[in-house]
Amino acid sequence: MIVAIAIIGLLVLANAIFVAAEFAIVGAPRAAVDARAAQGDRLARMVQSVLRDPQRQDRYIATAQIGITVASLGLGMYGEHVVAAWMLETIGQASIIQWLGAQAVASAAAVGILTYFHIVIGEMVPKSLALQSAETMALWITPPMLWIQTLLYPLVLALNSLGNATLKMLGVNRQAQNADQYYTSEELQLIVQESEEQGALRADAGQMLQELFEFGDRTAGEVMVPRVRISGIPVGARPDDLRRILGRAPHTRYPIYEGDLDHIIGTYHIKDLLRLLLNSQSVSAAGARHTPVVPETARLDDVLALMRKDRAQLAVVIDEHGGTAGVVTLEDLFEEVVGEIDE
Repeated sequence: MIVAIAIIGLLVLANAIFVAAEFAIVGAPRAAVDARAAQGDRLARMVQSVLRDPQRQDRYIATAQIGITVASLGLGMYGEHVVAAWMLETIGQASIIQWLGAQAVASAAAVGILTYFHIVIGEMVPKSLALQSAETMALWITPPMLWIQTLLYPLVLALNSLGNATLKMLGVNRQAQNADQYYTSEELQLIVQESEEQGALRADAGQMLQELFEFGDRTAGEVMVPRVRISGIPVGARPDDLRRILGRAPHTRYPIYEGDLDHIIGTYHIKDLLRLLLNSQSVSAAGARHTPVVPETARLDDVLALMRKDRAQLAVVIDEHGGTAGVVTLEDLFEEVVGEIDE
């Protein structure tokens, strides 16, 4: 009886290991595994090789399914017979039980006991553990799984081929399915939202990530400083004019224009203007730094790319008629992600 119990225990354990292997490899976080692999972790590299190759992942899961099937069949065929015989021997002395049908009672009891161990110990517990600690479980369980996969390779390959052939008959493109393993922007936003709700992500970090996702959907016209609030400096402004403008509206950069704000020719940094004041010089067009021009409808990611390309801190926003609608600075773009920045 001890040997029989040991065999049943091993079958339940085998079922649990294969179930854990299947859920661990599916739930293993690729970024965390890649980080471990980059640090030289040998086990992480083994897991990484499975995660990066859809065909290897299919074979891995097929191996787990074969193991689960064999363990479950063994538990049903062998375990039910052994436990029923033990139950029959235990309750066989009671005459009332014999009258009710000792064999039927023993079989039902055996099925109930085995079902409990199979479902709870062999399925639910390992599945929960694998989902909660997918990375650790995958690192621990992948080496023996790969060894079993090599041992059962012909069977795994045959079953995988039959499965793919069946999917093809049903019109399912397995390769296209494997190629589409990435998250969309909407899915990433949902992940961030759920992580924030579960407390895995701070509220401020979650808000920043949400703003980052929405950054490319906003336009220059939505975030610009409107024309009426622009503190521009005309070409030819004298030191007295500069003192008045700088005292009234202190900024880091100022648009420089000829005639009116519809003809902005560049920008001056506050350091350049202070240098002019110290030398009692007027503002000249030659000293203005290049300033890119974007339409009101330009997306913020395009505006940022243009400003990076031109190494500019400020861009002029024009309306549909070509007139100046406002200006947008790098600070304005950053504030769309990180929130208000006080100078």
